[in-house]
Amino acid sequence: MGRMASPDALDDVEHSSPMVAPDGSRLAYLRSDAGGGTSLWVRSLDGRSDHRLTAGPGRRIGDYRWAPDGRWLLYLEDEGGDENWRLFSVDVATGAVRCLTPFDGVQVQVVGTSQFRPGHVLLAINLEDRRRHDAYLLDVDSGTMAMVGRNEGFARWLSDGELAPRAAVRPLTGGGMEVVVRSAGRWQPVFEAAPDDVTSGDVLIGPNTSRMSLSHDGRLLFLCSARGAGVRRLLEVETASAAVRVLAGHERYDVGGTWVPPFRLSDPYLVDPRTGRPQVVAFNGERLEYRVLDAALAGDLERLRATHPGDLFVLSRDAADRFWTVGFVLDVEPVSYYLYDRATGEALFLFRRTERLAGVELARMEPFSFPARDGLEVHGYLSFPPGRGRASLPAVLNVHGGPWVRDCWGFDPMTQFFASRGYLCIQVNFRGSSGYGKEHMNSGDREWGGRMHDDLVDAVRWCALHGYADPGRVAIFGRSYGGYAALVGAAFTPEVFRCAIAGVAPVDLVATIESLPPYWSAARSLFLRRVGDPARDRELLWSRSPISRAGQISIPVLIAHGANDARVPSGQAGALVEAMRAGGVEPELLLFEREGHDFLGLPEHRAAFYAAAEGFLAQHLA
Repeated sequence: MGRMASPDALDDVEHSSPMVAPDGSRLAYLRSDAGGGTSLWVRSLDGRSDHRLTAGPGRRIGDYRWAPDGRWLLYLEDEGGDENWRLFSVDVATGAVRCLTPFDGVQVQVVGTSQFRPGHVLLAINLEDRRRHDAYLLDVDSGTMAMVGRNEGFARWLSDGELAPRAAVRPLTGGGMEVVVRSAGRWQPVFEAAPDDVTSGDVLIGPNTSRMSLSHDGRLLFLCSARGAGVRRLLEVETASAAVRVLAGHERYDVGGTWVPPFRLSDPYLVDPRTGRPQVVAFNGERLEYRVLDAALAGDLERLRATHPGDLFVLSRDAADRFWTVGFVLDVEPVSYYLYDRATGEALFLFRRTERLAGVELARMEPFSFPARDGLEVHGYLSFPPGRGRASLPAVLNVHGGPWVRDCWGFDPMTQFFASRGYLCIQVNFRGSSGYGKEHMNSGDREWGGRMHDDLVDAVRWCALHGYADPGRVAIFGRSYGGYAALVGAAFTPEVFRCAIAGVAPVDLVATIESLPPYWSAARSLFLRRVGDPARDRELLWSRSPISRAGQISIPVLIAHGANDARVPSGQAGALVEAMRAGGVEPELLLFEREGHDFLGLPEHRAAFYAAAEGFLAQHLA
């Protein structure tokens, strides 16, 4: 048996996100600092030169990319997890760092960069109205910025090859959405989706949302939608005529990527860097499946699949499309990154996400499915602790966040943490999760704390029935929606769970919806439809809120929250703690300063949380 990993090693991202420069001369990547935080590094392709560009204790770099001319790297960074992202540039030659958007309380989103406008970047910024992001074109060299598109109720912008804001997504009352295109000075609708066809990724901008894009000439729109089908397919829309063509679809699974560190989804389809047209599309079933749309890439994918047994994703391609950086997701190994040379067909290993895990025995992630109590087929994954057998195990039900995302096959730090400590880890893509078609997702509407939770309980009972889990030693854990589910388990079904761990959890659904961040205002209709509308469903929402039954919580609960959480204010955790205390139960509370909704950004906080969780589970699942 291999050695057991320390919790901080399991959840540490030592290296990640290698991106090849536009001219193919070097690559950038993220690397963790010894004192905490993340730095940008640049390496020559031959590996002879490798140096750090940015440094600073506690610095947490979010999304980053090369400027198309290769002179700068552009990255986003917030303050203590508050999600008010600012854009920075770092000069690759000198290491000089500039803040290009020095605005307080304002969120910056990168809409796009383009090789056809190499010194510029198109941004979406809620500078004039915190509820709406207008489009701005930024000259990176001079730092000057000009508004080029005023937000008319849009949730996201789409740009063409000239970085013109040519299209936008507008949510509709009732939960639907439309895509509009700028033509003759007016916004004209070219695509509309009914509420049943819309997911959170359609109307939110961020690293975990569904991709939409325009061809570089602006004539074609590409998006993933379930309109006219039971699953999300890749569609092509002509912006002039609004004609729709299906490019690819699966009989069972949605178009979708897989989870890769740090906390983002890989692209569901790969576009030609020279034209912006899709070349490869991914479907995420039990594992990733690919369909090649451009035969010119078929040989490349075949060679890359032979390189590594994991599921492939592409991170970057240079302007000439010779060099790619790629990653492979495997369940028993952190993500491995390679530099691929299309000219020679060779893939050069770069690094793994966490080198410290070499030699550590990790748990396999096994797909399973079961019928829910109403007959719905539900899928998930089981990870058995290595060397502990498969019978009557203490178990942790690890509930994903979102909830309109899904668990995917591959290396997951929390899964490995639980398995390495001797627990069967159960992950469930309950109704409301993405990936399994719109019926599966829509069956979760207004079912927070209802049938969505029934699916979780049914999974536990299925594992107990098959002898895998000891029904008297099951914990429930989760973050965000998963944290909510953990508290629902403690308050609504305490007979099923021995204890619960809840991170950044909504405890009052009415308060959660009424306090959505202002920049989510365009997506509010989606929440009203999928969760409930406080104007007419207040009683339902209150009855499904853990705080409504705080006095009935009788099992041990560990609560963790970030003080700067912009999505679920930390006051919700405080209110639940006070309500539980009034009922005679004393929960454990971890409140992390300088943290937001991702409350484990700093290494000292990760160490504190894992230590508390390890002790908590050992005490109550023994």
